[in-house]
Amino acid sequence: MITPVFSEKLDSLPGTLDELRSFDASGMANALAGGGRRHAVAIGSGGSAIAVEYLARCRETLGLGPTTVQTPMGVVLDESALTGSDVWLFSAGGDNPDAVAACRAAA
Repeated sequence: MITPVFSEKLDSLPGTLDELRSFDASGMANALAGGGRRHAVAIGSGGSAIAVEYLARCRETLGLGPTTVQTPMGVVLDESALTGSDVWLFSAGGDNPDAVAACRAAA
């Protein structure tokens, strides 16, 4: 049985694919290439945790610099300076309190 929420998500998939087709990923590609040898911190939780792990795996597979995977709260509580590290923050909406706090902590 398909729930209404799941059905809604499936119905919106063609629109998501249309957006993806028109997305210019060159800025992201340049950022990845530019930080290839540096340490990266990939931050995400919930559904974004999958994207964070994928970024870390891609960087590892491509032989790029090390990647630390952290949750937003982990970044907030961690005392380590992120100077010299590339920071990748993944969030579905960007307005979750933990994502906002992680963004501030990483700045």
